[in-house]
Amino acid sequence: MWRIHPFIVNEENKTLVETNLKHLYHSFLNHQTLNHLIVTWVVPTEGLKNLMLEWFKDCLVHFYRLVASKETYVKRLLEDDRDQDRFNDYLTINFKDEFTNVKTIDVSEINIKDVVDILYQEIMGDDHGA
Repeated sequence: MWRIHPFIVNEENKTLVETNLKHLYHSFLNHQTLNHLIVTWVVPTEGLKNLMLEWFKDCLVHFYRLVASKETYVKRLLEDDRDQDRFNDYLTINFKDEFTNVKTIDVSEINIKDVVDILYQEIMGDDHGA
């Protein structure tokens, strides 16, 4: 999508991100040939999760918390060329466990395709295959 560097948490930037995300997600949801939308994004607070649920109140929404071991998480952050000065922030979010009605999946030992397959199975049920 985009990366703001450095991302400064303030009301103007939060509003910018929220507005852009809502517009982007709705453009996918309004597409005639799409049946599912799987979004991976760091949702750092219960408040943002609830805001996103409000955006999609007319849709069936599943929230999953994807976590990894510290070693795996740091390795993936480095591979993704993330700002190392923010690693502690990222790690804090990764290990935060304050969300309600969210299933946690440990992705330390699996690749992205396997994550998608697991999510698909969770959402669609075992009888649909991946």
